[in-house]
Parts: sequence; structure tokens; C-alpha cells
Amino acid sequence: MRCADFIVKEPMVIGHECAGIIEEVGSQVQSLVPGDRVAIEPGISCWRCDHCKLGRYNLCPEMKFFATPPVHGSLANQKNATDIGEIAVVILLRTPQKPFILQSQSRLLTAI
Repeated sequence: MRCADFIVKEPMVIGHECAGIIEEVGSQVQSLVPGDRVAIEPGISCWRCDHCKLGRYNLCPEMKFFATPPVHGSLANQKNATDIGEIAVVILLRTPQKPFILQSQSRLLTAI
């Protein structure tokens, strides 16, 4: 199987959109605590290039993504920095503590 220029030679874990619950944090982490629900940005940028330094990490030439070879996806039981190689930051976005469900009367714009 091929994904762009990368030839997949062994099984890969899929999943680029992921969320989870924080289990533990390092001693220097101040913005998250165990039990926080988070959504995880699937893009992993270098945080060293000019784009990243200007806050435009989405333009990073070194960008890697969960579930895009050679990085495994998020449908594994747990993810940590060692699963995705040497990275500076994984962006976690805090989500509501109580999950919500869109009611059937809700209308979502899907096409124009």
C-alpha cells in the first residue's frame, strides 16, 4: 500500500481525529490536570521553523500527522510523545466535561 511517497510495509494504526482524557501530567504542566477531556490536534509541527515561530504551524514544512505514515494513528489505547517520535508540543484542546449530543432538530450546514 502506498500513501504519497511512503510505502506502507507493515500494519498501521489508523485514526487522525482523536480525543481522550488526561491520565497524568508532567511537573511543569500547568494548564491541564488528570481527568480533563481533550481533543488532540492531529498535526505535529516542528515549532522551530519560521512558520511555527509566527504561529502558523499549519504551514510547517516538517509537519507530520497522526495516521499518516510513518506515524501511527490515534485508535491505539494510549498515545504519548514516544509513540510519535521526538516532538516539542502536541496541541491539546480542552473540551466540555460533560459530552453533548446534537439533537435531531439541530441543522448542520453540510453543503451550499
